[in-house]
Amino acid sequence: MYEQQGQPTPIIQQFLGLSGEQLQALVAGIVGNLPQGPATPNPAAPEHRQRLRLRDPDPFAGDRTLYRTWKSQMERYLAVHTQATPNELIAVILSFIRGPNVDEWVNAYTDQHFNSETRLWEKTLKQVWKDLDLAYTDRVGEHSALQRMRDLRQKEGHAAEFFQEYEKLIWLAGMEEDDRMVLEYMKDAICDRFRQAIHNQINMPTTYEGWKKAVNQLDDNYLREQAIIQSRKSRAPQQGPPHRNAHPPRGPPIPTGAPIWNAGNATGSNAARADGTGVTYGGLGQPMEIDRTRTGQCWRCGGRRGQPAPGCQNGWHRPPAQLQRAPAPVPAPAPAPTQRFRGMTSEELAEMMRAWATEEPESFRRAGFGSGPA
Repeated sequence: MYEQQGQPTPIIQQFLGLSGEQLQALVAGIVGNLPQGPATPNPAAPEHRQRLRLRDPDPFAGDRTLYRTWKSQMERYLAVHTQATPNELIAVILSFIRGPNVDEWVNAYTDQHFNSETRLWEKTLKQVWKDLDLAYTDRVGEHSALQRMRDLRQKEGHAAEFFQEYEKLIWLAGMEEDDRMVLEYMKDAICDRFRQAIHNQINMPTTYEGWKKAVNQLDDNYLREQAIIQSRKSRAPQQGPPHRNAHPPRGPPIPTGAPIWNAGNATGSNAARADGTGVTYGGLGQPMEIDRTRTGQCWRCGGRRGQPAPGCQNGWHRPPAQLQRAPAPVPAPAPAPTQRFRGMTSEELAEMMRAWATEEPESFRRAGFGSGPA
């Protein structure tokens, strides 16, 4: 019986006749046609997740000024645990709230919203965050951030710095970018030229992101314009201050006192041209009347100002009125010497009158006593 059972079957006899290479090819074909089962977990995956683990957030001890920073850290920390249930995430959040100022709040919240029989929380994750916001949000800090948003102003060429500061204040104020107040404060904060340019657009943006994109584009254009202006200034040749007479006369300078050409001693292009007020240009190569005035020469005869010029009818030679000598004042008539006549006899008075008329006849006549000595 053993021999009968130990005899190979016909199928096995077929395999016994195959070589080693043929047997390996046959096994590979059979395995390749088998249906694929569930994938085996990769033993390296837990190690990979361990390498990507974030640092644990700092525990929240009840300081309201640090609540928003702690909440942001916790949200990033929980985002890695994608396989955790909401019940587990709530437990993790409350485990990072500890300290003398918050232990009582955590204990009371657990007694109210945790079912010890089912081991489940009666609050959703969103509701837990909302309750934490109501309990520990810094309302004074939000009001301060809102006031800073109103006072913030954007300068040309600094749009990136403006939006960085503005969006930080949005976060500190507990607001979102789609809030209507955020958009209105931003419109007031940007510079007047950018605001007017956006209002003049055919398709004016209506959202915060649309306005932010338009302001950044205008700011980029402004920076390009300033770069072009600075480049042109650097390539421009350095020039000194402009001369008062950018186009000096072409002829040689006329010496002082030299006569100028006029219609009487020149012909052709060198002849002086006159108008209704007199000669205004002495001819080719001669300075004009206004230039002669500046140089202190007469435009008629070439003489100097204030010097006598016989035959020249230009009143320019007369000295200014303040330099002319005033006429000598006319002496006032001398009063009659009546004081000398007091206490004199008639003979003495007659002798005095004769002497006065003889010695000072002009004074005697001005006093009204006749035409001279009798």
